Amino acid sequence: TRGIMHRDTGDRTKAVSFLEDFLRRNPHHKGAVLALGQAYEAGGRPEEAVAPLLAFYRHRRGDLEAGRELLGLMDRAGLMEKSDAFRWELISDLRALPSPPVPELNAMLYQAFQTAAARQDDEGTTKALSLLAEVSSDSEGYRSLMVRLLLERGRLDAAVKLLGDAAKRSPLNPELRRTVAHLHGLRGDEAAALAELDDAARLMPLEPGLLADRGELHTRGRRWAKAEADFRRLVELQPAEPAWSRELARALLELGRFPEAVRLYEGLVRARPQERERWWNLIYAHSDRKLHDGAARWLKEYLAQFPGDDEAAALLVHEFESAGRLDEAIRALQDRVNLDPRNAARRKNLVNLLMEEERFEEAAEEYFLLAALEPADREHWMTLAYVLETLGRQREAAAALEGYLARFPRDGKAAEQLAGLYLELGEKQKSIAVLRRYFKGRDAGKTAP
Repeated sequence: TRGIMHRDTGDRTKAVSFLEDFLRRNPHHKGAVLALGQAYEAGGRPEEAVAPLLAFYRHRRGDLEAGRELLGLMDRAGLMEKSDAFRWELISDLRALPSPPVPELNAMLYQAFQTAAARQDDEGTTKALSLLAEVSSDSEGYRSLMVRLLLERGRLDAAVKLLGDAAKRSPLNPELRRTVAHLHGLRGDEAAALAELDDAARLMPLEPGLLADRGELHTRGRRWAKAEADFRRLVELQPAEPAWSRELARALLELGRFPEAVRLYEGLVRARPQERERWWNLIYAHSDRKLHDGAARWLKEYLAQFPGDDEAAALLVHEFESAGRLDEAIRALQDRVNLDPRNAARRKNLVNLLMEEERFEEAAEEYFLLAALEPADREHWMTLAYVLETLGRQREAAAALEGYLARFPRDGKAAEQLAGLYLELGEKQKSIAVLRRYFKGRDAGKTAP
């Protein structure tokens, strides 16, 4: 107490002298050792505090308070080499405790990782990440970081060995086993990856991550019966996780068990109808198998939920057409147009189908509207004139061509077509006037400077 008093009152020489004398008689008194270190540092002699603190720590290995005090002292004194070496010593001792202080270990390992990374010390970086991957709550994140580092350095085999050894020491660590399997996969050794997961799943049959990774490998290898078994077990273990039902449904589809797969997809949709992806799994399950009526049914339900989805609307029209339900395809397009009457793209889709089906009366009305929406589009006017002429509505066709030529007066084909229409209507003078106007404009254009 007297030594601490001298230290606190600024008489650091007396404090050091008193504490050193006290420690000669009581060499393992923790409070006195820590106070001596603080007195040395306060007196500007931090390096002299290292030896007594280190001696005390090695007498009481794993003492977190003493270890942190010494580590901090070394860092503040700029003794970086000693600090790095002692940090690893402290980490090793803490890991050996019956109940390791995990948060403190995480902090020290992360500091070791940052220090090694800053110095481009691959070995130290990998070592820190490897230990973090064993003890941290974010073990998967640290393992991913370590794997990425080793991959960047072209040291995949080193990563496999490092984590493989760790897995042998901790065979019941599911995340570690998963990472080893993942590394085997990166090496292209699927058999080794499966062997790792099979062994781990034998020891931990209720561990979802292991089953999920193995199921994914089976899916990639198109071993659908095995994938089904893994994902069915996952559905039993975690029924609230939609990914497992989705993957199980996919395996069932590939096995030709369509009704079972659809029931799963339907269940996912009914559980959370606001999630679009669930609908598309169900829709594509039908569409990909050319079950157009079923696809159309689910698309109609989907569009009731998400009316602004143009991709779904286009697919609904396709499914109706593929099913031979052309009237419904046209009605679906009309519904889309009615939702946004000024949307020219939707109206073009409608008019194209009307033209394909030779429903010219309806197509003409749509072309009138399209020409009003996009008056600068030549095709709208010309097609409108063609449709009206086909319907025997020559005077309206002539009016459409007049409107077109008012915007594009140098179109000789249109002028010739309009002149012909006027002749059919018995209006010879109008026909001559159209051609005269055209040639006059053309010649003026040629002589313009």
